[in-house]
Amino acid sequence: MNYEYDKAIKSCDPGLAIKEKFYQSYIKPLLKKNPTSGGRIDFFLHQAYLAWRLKIDKNDIKTLKFVEYLCEDLAKKHEVEFAIVNSSIVENRYDTGIRTEQGERNLYESKSKGNLESIFSDQVRLYKILFENEFRLWVTIPYYYLCKNYGIKSKVKDPNSFMKVGASEKFQAIQNIKITLPQGNFQNLIRGFDNQIRNAGEGHDRWEITDKNTLILPIIHPQTGQETKKIELSQKELNGLIKLCRKTIWILKTGWTVFLENSGFEAKFERRKVYKIKEIEENLRGFAGNRWFEIKHFKLNNERATLDFSIKYDPEIVGEKSALFFSSGEKYDLINKEYKTKYHYQMLDIMKYCLCFLDENNPPKTKIAMYDEKDKNLGVVEYESLELKKFLDEKKQYHIPKPSHGVIPDKECKFIIQIKVPYGTRKFWEKFIKHI
Repeated sequence: MNYEYDKAIKSCDPGLAIKEKFYQSYIKPLLKKNPTSGGRIDFFLHQAYLAWRLKIDKNDIKTLKFVEYLCEDLAKKHEVEFAIVNSSIVENRYDTGIRTEQGERNLYESKSKGNLESIFSDQVRLYKILFENEFRLWVTIPYYYLCKNYGIKSKVKDPNSFMKVGASEKFQAIQNIKITLPQGNFQNLIRGFDNQIRNAGEGHDRWEITDKNTLILPIIHPQTGQETKKIELSQKELNGLIKLCRKTIWILKTGWTVFLENSGFEAKFERRKVYKIKEIEENLRGFAGNRWFEIKHFKLNNERATLDFSIKYDPEIVGEKSALFFSSGEKYDLINKEYKTKYHYQMLDIMKYCLCFLDENNPPKTKIAMYDEKDKNLGVVEYESLELKKFLDEKKQYHIPKPSHGVIPDKECKFIIQIKVPYGTRKFWEKFIKHI
């Protein structure tokens, strides 16, 4: 595991106040209502920050809305089959993300070491991963739309298989479509991706590095072996292409998620995804971390019958008298507003989030060890499956589960929300906010 990469990612996290600002700019105008799912909120906050890093502009947002339109139209005309196609996307997005993350890690490590050959090698490798992995998954909806509405010939017989159709097949289908709809242009959904670069690069390993420190990608006719074209790219140019690929993936992925949030179509999915244990753990760590808790250890047996994890209250250090400055000229003072909540309720929220990834009709017997901010053991509680089933039943009145063993500590936790106010008005707002 490359822990330097993890540290770099964590150090780049701008904090909730800045993410919230980007969310207000990029994501909120696209939503019909505020997200209610904690995981979905976290996703949109992260995508908003990525939008700023990728320099998402008005044309990109228009393309995102085009993706949402394609989803809406398919949901109206092919509801049952479209739900099946979506189910396959949900089932495969985690593994897709894992493969991409490894490619990003490798490139980061190569750049850290400064080795020219390794950098080029990991650049072409990442380009292929983005093409064959991310693009193949997220361009499924536009490809499916063309198959259903514009006669694109497909040998797919099972709707579950649309996601599995090769990236090159999907790319060629979209590239060859010259139709522009009032809502958008299909060509904008493949920007950055090039079949020839993919094939000559990591696809068939025909690339070479010149004395000018550029990458040569020869295009070879597959039957004759003749070179028909030669592509030459510098590291900077290849980085630009990779960034454009990331932007296209951001548009496809975020547009699809905005559709799900606005439409509620997720409730119609054919089946529930069976989450991998590692996937559940990673989601839980992110959810708990956003609530100032750390998952110290996590163990779920393969039969999903027993769950054992520990949580630690891990408050963040929040600076006093902070301020935000944006390149647009916007300036804000940040006022810290402290809130207090029971350790008990935070623990229940974390446990419930975890159990929602499992069979709600047969939740595992759960054991939770609890720690405070000084790593002092606050005790262990255990819950039986039947008690947790009542806890997860959304149709009935909220049920606070009773542990079969152990006692919940009577401890308060605090968390701080940073509120943006116009720059230079800190003193006024500090007095006002104190009494809210």
